[in-house]
Amino acid sequence: MPGNWKLKPTVFKSSVASVSAARPFGISALIAPDVWLPLGIYSQLKSAFSDSTELHDLAQQKNYTLNVVARLQAGLTIDSAKPRLPVLAQRLTALQPADASGGARELQLQTPSRFSISTTPSDDGPVTVIGALLMGMAAAVLLIASLNLAANGAQAARIWKKIDPAFSARCLAAAERAWEAARANPAIYGAKDGLGGGPYDDDHAEDDFYWAAAELFITTKKDVYKAFIEKSPYFKKVPTTIGDDGIPNAFGWGDVQALGTISLAVVPNNLSAKDIDDCKVAIEAAADVFAALVDQQGYRLPFKPGTKGYPWGSNSFVLNNALVLGLAHDFTHDVRYLNGAAAAMDYILGRNPLDQSYVTGWGDRPLENPYHRFWCHQANPKYPPPPPGILSGGPNSGFEDPYMQGAGLSGCAPQKCFIDNGEAWSANEIAINWNAPLAWVTAFLDERAEGKPRGGKAPKDKGAHAKK
Repeated sequence: MPGNWKLKPTVFKSSVASVSAARPFGISALIAPDVWLPLGIYSQLKSAFSDSTELHDLAQQKNYTLNVVARLQAGLTIDSAKPRLPVLAQRLTALQPADASGGARELQLQTPSRFSISTTPSDDGPVTVIGALLMGMAAAVLLIASLNLAANGAQAARIWKKIDPAFSARCLAAAERAWEAARANPAIYGAKDGLGGGPYDDDHAEDDFYWAAAELFITTKKDVYKAFIEKSPYFKKVPTTIGDDGIPNAFGWGDVQALGTISLAVVPNNLSAKDIDDCKVAIEAAADVFAALVDQQGYRLPFKPGTKGYPWGSNSFVLNNALVLGLAHDFTHDVRYLNGAAAAMDYILGRNPLDQSYVTGWGDRPLENPYHRFWCHQANPKYPPPPPGILSGGPNSGFEDPYMQGAGLSGCAPQKCFIDNGEAWSANEIAINWNAPLAWVTAFLDERAEGKPRGGKAPKDKGAHAKK
């Protein structure tokens, strides 16, 4: 597939006049100095957070998703900041009162519409990031974000421990600081209403606490985290449905308890052998549910529609279930689990009612026109088509975007609610948390095709939890 997918990177600079030892850059204690800004999400906030009245680039309408937790410059109130964003008409909501010194306030911002396709980072103009906490799995703020940072920071600390000890230590310090902040501060959740990019609201944090504590325990071996996970109702459990419409799935961006149990099962830790084995058994039990779905579905995949049909990002649900099946096969070497994971990939790569591969560059009818900011050759020939290996969200019965609503698909069977068009963002967008399980399942199946066990070691005894 031709195309130049390399674009000139945009350099993001931080500028806060009120930085001091007493008031470090960032969101209070929640993220310390670490700021992550994913590609495609930009914050042009200079005029809103400076002492200038000029509108800068904000005078030009920009359509891109933005979920930011930002810190106001000392001396600037929310009321004085609002008039400086008249064009974008952004919603500013105070999340915490000013500190005793009269300085920082924390607030949530979001643009009124989705980003425009056929625009690159360089089209945005100068960017000043005052302070942002942007989560990859969800843009909810403060409590959930703090716990997600704690979980990911703890994971990163052990992954980079030998590769880059200094970075590993920095990750762990941020993770433990985020955990303490989440435990010490009142629960503040993301707004349930959203403009443009959707709110990604998540108002239950028990699962996030469990996941974070599990990752911190594995990394630090501290008793305080062990005690927390052992008291959690999610300890050694893996769900098989998510949401109120019965969607068969173990985890998603708003339901992360299974991630804690999975880590406890696969990463060496100080739990008892029985507890670790119980975690594996829970994963196998979930895999049994997903494997049974294969024989129930006409196109033989480990997924079925909920009461509302196929959800947004349905392909990620299929692949997440395949990941659980892959783990169960790692534990037991039961071929049913391997076949179930392979069936999921068959569906993704074209064995479906539309004869459509949902991965770019693969198959006779590959995905060609995902919803993306600059992989949008369909909308503008000066931009490239997508690179090979990108997964689309897939069939979605919700029809949330205007293009899908006007495409004459009313009443479509769940697996047929899809159009390969760059305007069909509710069915054809791409996301990192959807492509992550694609990478995992692809690697798993590749290892099995080569006859190699995961990790390159010979299979060990199946253990007490293995299927007989």
